[in-house]
Amino acid sequence: MFGTLDYRDAPRIRFRYQLEGVDESWVETTEGSVRYPSVPPGTHRFMLVAFDPDRHQQSAVVTATITMAYPWWERWPVLCLAAACVLLAGYMAWRVRVGLLIKQRQKLQTIVERQTREIRAAHQALIEQSRLDSLTGLLNRGAIQSLLQSALAELPAGTPLMAGLIDVDHFKQINDGWGHLIGDEVLAGLGSRLRQAMTKGDAAGRYGGEEFLVVLTGERAAATHMEALCRFLNGLPIPTGVPDLVVTVSAGVAMASANETWQSLIARADKALYRAKAEGRDRVVLAP
Repeated sequence: MFGTLDYRDAPRIRFRYQLEGVDESWVETTEGSVRYPSVPPGTHRFMLVAFDPDRHQQSAVVTATITMAYPWWERWPVLCLAAACVLLAGYMAWRVRVGLLIKQRQKLQTIVERQTREIRAAHQALIEQSRLDSLTGLLNRGAIQSLLQSALAELPAGTPLMAGLIDVDHFKQINDGWGHLIGDEVLAGLGSRLRQAMTKGDAAGRYGGEEFLVVLTGERAAATHMEALCRFLNGLPIPTGVPDLVVTVSAGVAMASANETWQSLIARADKALYRAKAEGRDRVVLAP
């Protein structure tokens, strides 16, 4: 509120005012008051001039300083606290995000590891399946030959090694007389018995048709062990419905000599097998 001391000329007196930072220019009024509903925070200068337009008289400029405090939410401590809260919220959101990403990565890693194990197991199963004979469950020809070759190359010097070729006597008569299904049952039974008889260091595989190749090492590499193995095979249970069937086997065995190849060892065992058949079958012959 403002006014003048000249009460007689009061009706003619007018005022010009300006609040720096709020009014863009001088404002003229005949009222003795002015209201500012909103003033920005900070220090402002209010300027006032009284003038008489009829007499062309004007007073000196009167000034008043107005200081408006900043709202509490705009003060530095509050702003710093708000900034800290924002940073803390951002950090917590980042931690939550990182935690979720870590859990997701761990979940994906678990899935990958499980699938990798399954793939490896399936791959190993395929490898094993590719090495086995589907009928007898023994090693197939390629696998047993590879094993014999590795044994000759890797066994310590002086370790006995014996290869034996076992053949089912009169197997053609079994197929012709009782059918190929019975013949397959006989071969499967012989394969099962060979798997039961093998110990650590021994190996057996189907060499072809009704022939089996057995590799014995160490103390078991002896003709007596091969004879015991053939007697065990001769005790094969007779398939149901064929009580007259008699299954016997013949074998030719050869002891590995120094610098011998797997081909020459099998050839010697094969010659011994022919001798066993020529001498009447159902026997084991040791190659010279």
